Amino acid sequence: MLTTSQPLLKKALQNKTAIGAFNTSNLEITQAIIAAAEKNDSPVIIQTSMKALKYAGYEALSSAILEYAKKTSVPVVLHLDHGILIQP
Repeated sequence: MLTTSQPLLKKALQNKTAIGAFNTSNLEITQAIIAAAEKNDSPVIIQTSMKALKYAGYEALSSAILEYAKKTSVPVVLHLDHGILIQP
């Protein structure tokens, strides 16, 4: 399930736990991150960068991440690491 970081971070702080944050630049890495989060029944932060979006293509990579995030039962946060996104 796609979510925001604030409720997850608040819960992690209360429980004194961490949330893994992993970078992706393609479909296969995204699939592996979500599969591992599901296996461990753990929320996850999926990060990508402007360079990765440029490499893989904004539409392709963002669509893949969002589709997988919406279909999983674990909370998923999409984080644009070190960049800003200006849509045309």
